[in-house]
Amino acid sequence: MSTIAPSSHPRALLDKSGHTAIDSVLKGLKKSSRSLQVALAAWSTDSQILDRVYYKGKNQHRGALFWRRVVELRRICGRLRRINPEQKLNIFRASFFGSDVPRNGPWSCFPDVKVTQIFMSDIVTCSKLVEKMHEQCIKAYESFTISLRGGAFLQLLLVLSALAARFSNLALELVNALTKMLELSQQVLGTITTRHSENLLEMHVNDNVDIVDPKTLEDPVESGLLQSHSGIGPNVATTSDDIPFCAPQLPSTTPSKPSRSSESMIRKKKKGRKRDEIDDIFRL
Repeated sequence: MSTIAPSSHPRALLDKSGHTAIDSVLKGLKKSSRSLQVALAAWSTDSQILDRVYYKGKNQHRGALFWRRVVELRRICGRLRRINPEQKLNIFRASFFGSDVPRNGPWSCFPDVKVTQIFMSDIVTCSKLVEKMHEQCIKAYESFTISLRGGAFLQLLLVLSALAARFSNLALELVNALTKMLELSQQVLGTITTRHSENLLEMHVNDNVDIVDPKTLEDPVESGLLQSHSGIGPNVATTSDDIPFCAPQLPSTTPSKPSRSSESMIRKKKKGRKRDEIDDIFRL
């Protein structure tokens, strides 16, 4: 019995309406894998021929202008070899079978959303690199054909121009295969996000339902005040006889008597007013 990878989920968690979509996606990925495998095998063979040509003439043609294009082609082939899109596709296909290698039988699980997104980002990176390779191969082919007009090193330039044209055609095949793989991975992402999210939400709700304890709903401040009084607990009922009655004190309504200082100030003001009236009369 195959063990399911930690980044995969069982097939039962996916809605049955999404099974047909996954079946069609796996068929498309299998076809893309075959076309990708053929193109990469031809690319590997041509890159080996380019390596032999490079090591044979690097000492003699190191200072030539067309030799820079040869170095650029070798660098591009090395980058594609390190990325290895075929391996990434096989790992993604294997995530549907719960094993390290894709199988021909029915799929038993499906990858996580994060795994699908990582695979899509890798495919986008590979597509950009292959498109850049296609542009560089066209420039190299033009450079080699221009150098043929000089009449020197005809055999070498013919081999290099043929390799550049071959790499350009293989780059187009790789771009088509990678584009198809990206479309299929988008279908997988749409299927697992719409079908699987509802089932995961139901399982999460059923697993995380907690019984609410009524004690946790009590106010901690109120319970602390009740426990601080002696003889009064959370389960002891208090009556009106236990609590002493305190009559409210109302402020007195009797007016306060004025002080002596205030009376003297009032008299001085009155006297001052009379003096002002007398002075006004004498001024007239």
